[in-house]
Amino acid sequence: MHAAMMNSKPFSYERLLGARYGRLATPAVFIDNLRQHGRTAIDPLPMGDDCWPRSKRTLFDEFSDAHGFQFDWGCVIVSYPPWYFDGELDHRFACRIVPTALWERLQARDQLTLPIPVALSQVRSRVLRVLHPRDTGSIMWDPPGLCYDLFIPWVDGREYSHELFRWLGSALLPDLLPPTLSYLEALVLDLALRAEVGLGEASERGHHE
Repeated sequence: MHAAMMNSKPFSYERLLGARYGRLATPAVFIDNLRQHGRTAIDPLPMGDDCWPRSKRTLFDEFSDAHGFQFDWGCVIVSYPPWYFDGELDHRFACRIVPTALWERLQARDQLTLPIPVALSQVRSRVLRVLHPRDTGSIMWDPPGLCYDLFIPWVDGREYSHELFRWLGSALLPDLLPPTLSYLEALVLDLALRAEVGLGEASERGHHE
């Protein structure tokens, strides 16, 4: 979607479930997590296997010109970053689902053993198999491509944006997303536990050698 469309409000909704549309800052938890792994927000991101090569940008690139809705659990970003399609025309009207609160909890408890994009890439497909609703009408899904997005629902043109926002407000955000985020958090905790077990076993082997 063109940068010009992103800079002007691209739909008629001022609010989504009480959240007001506006500029979104780069989440601090993502910056802090990169710093813990020796990177900054302007370094190339550690990419998971399911991120598209064109998304090999920085954290600030992924959140450049981000507008949308802020919630307690994270944010809904309207449209892709302006650089994403490399100047190609794209007709999709999309919303990026970006959790943040669960990463904040895990980071505060020192339970993030991997950079967030890498951890998310290792569990995202399992989460989406559970989340994917059977009947979404005209609403379609994309693999994220971008490293911090859980997934990206979209419709085939700006004129159908009301259908996407109706589904977000009536089904995804109030009903489908909360248990999905709990499942995502449990999977990431399991990753951390398995990493700790692996380190412990490696340490034991080292003592016996």
